[in-house]
Amino acid sequence: MSVDRRDFLKLGLQSGLAYLTLNPVSQVLAQNYARRVQADPSPLRPVVGPFSSTNFNGDEYTRPHNILWDIAGYVQSKGGKPAVSEKRDVVIVGGGISGLSSAYFLQGKRPLLLEQGTQFGGNSKGEIFEGAPFSIGAAYLTVPEQGSSLHRMLHTVGALPAGRHEKDTDAKVMVGTRGFQSLWNGEADPDNKGAIEQIVKDFTAINEKAYPSIPWQPGGMNRREMEQLDQGTFLQWLQQRYGNKIPASLLEYFQLYCWSSFGGSIDEISAAQALNFLVAETEGIVAFPGGNSYVAQMMYQHLLRTLGPDSLRSNTIVLEVKTTPQGVEVLIEDAAGQLKTILCKACVVASPKNVANFLVPEMTPQQRALAKSIQYRAYVVANVALNQRVPSPCFDAFRMEGNVPPSPRFGKPGRRPFADVCFANWAMGDRANRSILTIYKPFPYDGARNTLYDGPAFERVQKEVAASVGEILQAMKVPMASIGGLRLSRWGHSLPLAAPRFFSTRQDEIFMTPTNGRIFYANQDNMINPSFEAAFDCAEIAASQILRMI
Repeated sequence: MSVDRRDFLKLGLQSGLAYLTLNPVSQVLAQNYARRVQADPSPLRPVVGPFSSTNFNGDEYTRPHNILWDIAGYVQSKGGKPAVSEKRDVVIVGGGISGLSSAYFLQGKRPLLLEQGTQFGGNSKGEIFEGAPFSIGAAYLTVPEQGSSLHRMLHTVGALPAGRHEKDTDAKVMVGTRGFQSLWNGEADPDNKGAIEQIVKDFTAINEKAYPSIPWQPGGMNRREMEQLDQGTFLQWLQQRYGNKIPASLLEYFQLYCWSSFGGSIDEISAAQALNFLVAETEGIVAFPGGNSYVAQMMYQHLLRTLGPDSLRSNTIVLEVKTTPQGVEVLIEDAAGQLKTILCKACVVASPKNVANFLVPEMTPQQRALAKSIQYRAYVVANVALNQRVPSPCFDAFRMEGNVPPSPRFGKPGRRPFADVCFANWAMGDRANRSILTIYKPFPYDGARNTLYDGPAFERVQKEVAASVGEILQAMKVPMASIGGLRLSRWGHSLPLAAPRFFSTRQDEIFMTPTNGRIFYANQDNMINPSFEAAFDCAEIAASQILRMI
């Protein structure tokens, strides 16, 4: 179950060479996307029509929002709850990474995976334009430990050869007119090279000797140390450990990193949660063509082969999950708009807790209180297509201005146009005929989500992104005339805020316990840790409990 990201070179992948020789993206895409059909539920699918979008992609919120506020009234308007018409060993609610992972671990039990949206993958979705795959959500994984469950899954579904490893020493930041420079070797801040190198050594030692695993498990940092670390914010930890010796360039980087990765600021994020991300990246990251949508796609295709298409149903909204003497009844509205009741022995609710709160009336008071208390933050992903192929300077570059931005709040949202930019073609060795820039614009404060759903939100964000693309192109020495289109994807509540005192008050145990012994939970917000790895690990924990039961 461990995913502490060690020994990556033992995986047999070095800088994407295995991918380039063993798994050419042209072959994969030709096999997977012969059908350019809008109804395709795949996590990674082609752009149909022109590249530029006229509205947000991403969240598909209209149908659930219209139903979940009054489920009882909606069911009554449809004629009431019908009798059981289908039986399964396991039903999984939610087709994001936690749902796909749950189905992967439970594939021997012929699970039924239900997704309310048109596509599987959650916020690990992507698109392909003229042979160039790009992410519209999550971008990369940290390095999986050889032999871990994550490593084995990547191998089993066929995703592993496509991963390209970016070492921490290869990572760069975008520093104004100076272009792309390394922060970690002191190039971007030569006056503080020694202090930066010392912090890198400290982070490396934590990763090797006292890594704060999430979900917590023995073998790294012990539980008491984890709880102590979780008591304060990341900023407090930095100040206690380094005082005024931490360079401003690192504080700026950490602020941008927390915005992009957590949807929160360094004075909001738990020190345990921040270090869980940051120290793991001292071993670098693993990027796939299309970001994490490539992994989601390979998981989806594996499940199609092993379970069959009738076991993976999109456009299916779950209305209620409730235990009975016979098992668990799952009330759904299928893609045709018909209500149906499915009886199963166990159910995995792999949706976020702000949705699960509506679906599971039997949640314990403790579970319901936690579900209602979790805060979620929003972000927008902008993809810019260029009409030419441009060498990628790195995979992910944060935008530095030379000063530490204050933590934003409602009414004072801050002026940074974006946090970082990923070069989508980097993962495939820049072999596509055009380049795609994936720009991450977080909204790291409460109340920001509402501003993304008002009437002019799309036009407003589109203008903000378009105005900021020029500096990226200038740093790449590419003319503005190279821009061939812009797409925007909106994620309104994808990032559970990883605030302090979650582990120190043992809240991580609350959704580890099934409701009435049969309704299990698997999602990144089980741990309020917004990562592929947390979603995957929580799915494995839930699946292992179910396999012991049925």
